[in-house]
Amino acid sequence: MNPTPILVRISAVIGALALTLVLSGCLTLHPPKTDLPELRPARDAQIAEHYARAEGIGDDILAQIAPEEISNPPSGGGRSESMDAFDVKGWPRTLTWEKDFALYADGPRTPRQVADDLTPWLLDQGWDRSTSDYQPSDPAYAENIFLRDQDLLAIRYTVKPPPYGQTMVLMIRLPRVK
Repeated sequence: MNPTPILVRISAVIGALALTLVLSGCLTLHPPKTDLPELRPARDAQIAEHYARAEGIGDDILAQIAPEEISNPPSGGGRSESMDAFDVKGWPRTLTWEKDFALYADGPRTPRQVADDLTPWLLDQGWDRSTSDYQPSDPAYAENIFLRDQDLLAIRYTVKPPPYGQTMVLMIRLPRVK
């Protein structure tokens, strides 16, 4: 007995069934988008809440550095959102807040000293120091990483002495929007 005609019939039935399911909408190759307009206000409110909290954390950290040590006011970065192509809601996967600033080259502390001096204060504020051995790919910079709840705080700073710019970056990665 030749099994080929039976396999052809089975394949035809499976193909017809799949075509029926696709045409009826029961089977789709792409998940449905659920980014409904009525969900956007709640999402936008949650994003605004996360950024406001990060701004407060950043302001508290910057308040620990004497204004006369900072050669330019904190600026830069601000906010960014990383999208997840597979999130059917179309919501950001991660939210990031950051500020960069520079210390005076002839100031009382180097960026490394400022970062080291911030550590005990951050620990008192409930942050835990990460034991990760990750370092930025640029050898001119070092990074201290702290974790609290679902937030990640990175303090990136230059390690080269003047005349190189004595820059620092505060970066807070916020929890995923739900």
